[in-house]
Amino acid sequence: MSQTTNSVSKLIAFEVVALVASAACAIIIAWYLDLASIVPFAFLAITITVNNFAAAFVLGPILLALFYPRVKKWGLIWTDIMKKEDVAKGFGKELGALLMTIGALGGLVVGILVATGVAGQQVYGFAGSQGQATVWGSVLPFLVLILVASVMLSGREQFVEEED
Repeated sequence: MSQTTNSVSKLIAFEVVALVASAACAIIIAWYLDLASIVPFAFLAITITVNNFAAAFVLGPILLALFYPRVKKWGLIWTDIMKKEDVAKGFGKELGALLMTIGALGGLVVGILVATGVAGQQVYGFAGSQGQATVWGSVLPFLVLILVASVMLSGREQFVEEED
């Protein structure tokens, strides 16, 4: 499939991937910084997800439409540079995609709900040591899902001959 957003289905797929990627980035960073008692999970998870997704939602399709044809013409797409044999085959790609989605979005929702509800964490403040441990423990299984899904996924299916 060409890496453009020239149809509604491709645009929707792009936006879903942008949301999942934003959530995955947010929970990984927010979990660690909450663990280190630097920034509360709820605040950082919401901030990173919204900022990353807003930028990808608005700018992603525009920049892809503007730059993809030029970059492809110059032979700088990663599939033009790498050999297919150098990319891991992956296994269970459909299951991996499902696990990644559940891990990212589930971790975000559960982490925020636990942080602001069960653990008593304020959006701008920490919950205390017992509350923080509850947040850490509730998000950790979702981080494991993201890690497992990362091993399962592959980029090899992107090596296809495209029409010019």
